[in-house]
Amino acid sequence: MVIDFWAPWCGPCLQLKRETLHHPDVAKVLSAVEVIHVDIDQYPALGEAYGVAAIPDLFFVDPSGRIVDRLQNFEPPEAFVARVRRAFTSPSNREGGDQ
Repeated sequence: MVIDFWAPWCGPCLQLKRETLHHPDVAKVLSAVEVIHVDIDQYPALGEAYGVAAIPDLFFVDPSGRIVDRLQNFEPPEAFVARVRRAFTSPSNREGGDQ
């Protein structure tokens, strides 16, 4: 699962959505992942619970509920695709474990 904390007034959030999350390559790798978009203005307590201090802030959560990666800025599509693949590849298949 990917939890995307964002707000409609956040420039980098909108750039991430427009240029990265809607990119065909990203959409393809995210098709097997549940993506939850959380408007931080509507759900501030949820952001607090996750320690969100600035947005965008995306959490990559494995099936056991463990946060395996976190993105706190804009990232172009190619790098985002690589991040998703790293985050959701089993630990035995990860190269170097850099997250």
